[in-house]
Amino acid sequence: LLSELYSHLYKIYSTLSEDRSEYFDDFNPDDENICCMSLKYWLYDKIVTRDLEENEIKELFEGWKNHIHPNTKYHEIQHCEFHNLNKDEIKRIKKIYALNTILQSTMEISETCNENECKYKDYFEQGLIEFINSANKCSDDSMLEGYCAEFKDFLEVCYKNNQNNGIKLFRDYFAPSVHNGMRYLLSVKNYPNPTLYAYINDNKWLNWERISDLLNAQKRTTIAATS
Repeated sequence: LLSELYSHLYKIYSTLSEDRSEYFDDFNPDDENICCMSLKYWLYDKIVTRDLEENEIKELFEGWKNHIHPNTKYHEIQHCEFHNLNKDEIKRIKKIYALNTILQSTMEISETCNENECKYKDYFEQGLIEFINSANKCSDDSMLEGYCAEFKDFLEVCYKNNQNNGIKLFRDYFAPSVHNGMRYLLSVKNYPNPTLYAYINDNKWLNWERISDLLNAQKRTTIAATS
C-alpha cells in the first residue's frame, strides 16, 4: 500500500508540474490541495476496505514520514500531510470526504429510495453527522494535532476552493437562497484564524426527515454531546 501511495503521489505532483498530464486523461488539476484531498480519500478508503490492523496503519504512516515525505523531489509544491490517525479516526474522516464527494456529484438525486439510493443516502447522513460532530469537538488549540489537525486541513481546502467543493466555507455569514443553491450548516472555529461559516450544496436529500433534523440547531448540540 505504501508503494501505491507513492505512485499516486508521483502522478499528482508530475501532473501539477505539467510533466505527465496523461496520468489524468489529459485533465490537469491546478490545485495541489484538491489533489491531496483526493489522495487522502483514496488512502483512507484502502485502509478501511482492506481492514488494516492498528499496527499496519502505524507502519504505513511511519513509512510515509520516513521514506516518502523527506525524499519527494517536488519541494516547490505544498506537500500532502498525513497525520497519525488510528483506525476509528480514519473511518470518521473518510465519512466526511464521502459527504463532500456526494455533494459534488452530478448524479440525479431522487426523493424515492431504492437500494442503491438508500445506501448513498446513508453515507450522506453519516458524513453530515460526522462533520457536525467534528466541527463541535475540534476547536481552539485542539486542532493542532491528530484527528482535529486532519479536520482542520480539510476545512482549509474547502475554504480555499469553494468553487470545487460540496462543503463551502466563508469568513462572512450570508443568508442562503434558491439562487446560490446552498444551505447554511453551522459556524466552525478555525484556530488561530477567524470563525468560518459552513454551507453545503443544496439537494433533495436535505429535505429527508432524518437529515433535515440534523440541520436543526437545537438538535445539533444533542448529537455532538451523545456521540
